Amino acid sequence: MRLFTGREPDNEFIREFEEMLGDREAADKYSVAMDDVILYLEDMDPVACPPDYVFPRGDTEAWVYDHGKIAELIFVKV
Repeated sequence: MRLFTGREPDNEFIREFEEMLGDREAADKYSVAMDDVILYLEDMDPVACPPDYVFPRGDTEAWVYDHGKIAELIFVKV
């Protein structure tokens, strides 16, 4: 698998990403479903298991746990 630098032309990036993805429609459905899943900060333990990255989104944060080849994206209501 190739890592993208962000400098590739959009059409090349999209084409290679779709090849890696395989089924774009299924990925779109998964993305929408995951956006509906929100966890609450009081249910999380960021001290015992801190996220690798946090991206604020208003009253919700996107937490990323990087496991190497796989990363988890979790939306947390703060």
